[in-house]
Amino acid sequence: MAFPYSSGDVLTAADLNKSSGLVLVKSQTVGSAVSSVTVTDAFSSTFDAYRIIYTGGTGTNDVPYRFRFDASHTVGYFYALTYSTYTGAGPVAIGGNNLGYINYSGGGLKPVVDMTVLDPYSASSTKEITTRCRYATVYGMTIGHVPISSSFTDFQIYTVSGTFTGGTIRVYGYNNG
Repeated sequence: MAFPYSSGDVLTAADLNKSSGLVLVKSQTVGSAVSSVTVTDAFSSTFDAYRIIYTGGTGTNDVPYRFRFDASHTVGYFYALTYSTYTGAGPVAIGGNNLGYINYSGGGLKPVVDMTVLDPYSASSTKEITTRCRYATVYGMTIGHVPISSSFTDFQIYTVSGTFTGGTIRVYGYNNG
C-alpha cells in the first residue's frame, strides 16, 4: 500500500492514526495513593490488538504491578516471566496461575507499563498478553495466556502491595488496515 499523502499535506489526527497504525482509544489519569485502577470501555470489536502504556506516575518502593480483565476475573491467568540482570546474571524463569508482573517499580524507579493485549473483546479463549518489565537492575518479559471464553471491555492494573499515584494510562488500538 502506497503512502496516500503528498509533500505539503496538512495531516489531521485521524490521518496520523491511519498512517501510524495506532489509534488512541482511551486515556485515564491515575488517582492518588491507589492500589488499583480500572480502565472501562477500553476494548471493543473495533480492534483485535491493543497497546497499553502507563507513564508519569510514582509508586512506593518495591511495588509489583499486575494486570487482569475486569476486577472480577481474578483467576485463570497463566504466565511465564523470564528475566536477567544487566550484568547478565540469569536468565531466571518463573510462572504461575495469576497473571505475572507487568512492571516492578522497585529501587525508587517510576512505574512504566508497556504491554500488548491480543483479542480481549473476543469471546474465544485466544487472549494473550506480552509485557516488558523491570526491577532496579533486573529486566525481563512476561508472556501470559488467558483461556477465558468471555468478552472483556475493561481491565485493571493493580499492585500486590503498596500504592501508586498520578500519571496516565493510555490505551491504543492497532489499526487493521
